[in-house]
Amino acid sequence: MHSLHALYINLKHITKIDYIFYLGQFDKFTDIPKNTTKKTGAYKEYLHAVKDYLVYFMERTRPLHNLEEDFKKSDTEIDRLIAN
Repeated sequence: MHSLHALYINLKHITKIDYIFYLGQFDKFTDIPKNTTKKTGAYKEYLHAVKDYLVYFMERTRPLHNLEEDFKKSDTEIDRLIAN
């Protein structure tokens, strides 16, 4: 999570926050400025790093959980919402 915090505080137009506060806020993507920050390559890199960390965390802490099935369900739900 330290490396994710470092990526986060280096994003443009982001208020610099300490690590402990970041741990309570890292999953609140709606708080990030849409027009200035979310369109940058650094933000995409940050999102990929968060996803990779969370997948790795789930694989370590719940080795018997079928994460691929969860991803398929999420993809199906997203496709359904987009279609409507």
